[in-house]
Amino acid sequence: RARTLAEHRMIERAVEDYQRALELNPTDYSLYREMATILEQAERLSEALRHWEVLSANTSKPGGGAWEEALAHVVDLHSRLGTLESFVRTQQTLLKETPKNRHHALLLAQAHLTLNHWTRAQKVLENSRKHFPKDALLLSLLVRALEGQNKAPQCLSVLRRLAELDPQRARDGIERFSQWGNHGDEAIQLAQLLVDLNPTDTAAFAHLGQL
Repeated sequence: RARTLAEHRMIERAVEDYQRALELNPTDYSLYREMATILEQAERLSEALRHWEVLSANTSKPGGGAWEEALAHVVDLHSRLGTLESFVRTQQTLLKETPKNRHHALLLAQAHLTLNHWTRAQKVLENSRKHFPKDALLLSLLVRALEGQNKAPQCLSVLRRLAELDPQRARDGIERFSQWGNHGDEAIQLAQLLVDLNPTDTAAFAHLGQL
């Protein structure tokens, strides 16, 4: 019923229903996502942030789409609330205490990227990469940090590794890479790599043809 109420913009009643549902099912994290979404739509940002934070803290396994969505919302809401700088300081402290913590590392890196602190994001991600060398999300964020500094050779190297781990993420990065600077040959090489790794991927063939 909460979903129906939310669809009809009856936010207060929908929130009450979600709260009752969460009391009965406190580990159903899909409810946290739905609750956070309607609170954000209603501009109740602080409340929405609390629910996204719960979701991010409990769905942080590598490859988890729910966690990635929560990460983006947590950082975005801190930015909208004007608390991103203090959030960065908190995450820095937590990461210093637990340097192998993927959750804190990626939250901190995403916050730095939002603030255009490219070198700081790179440092966090390079350190975390030592512990999670096959983390595709980490590598995709590292690509963004390198792009922000126009570090083409390093960006190319990370994209090659990313292409082996997660072709879709790599494709997005290759498309951006081909648009900045004179890196057409490198972009074509990467696009060819995607085809070689995924010979049945029609999108990879189409992208190579466009380049």
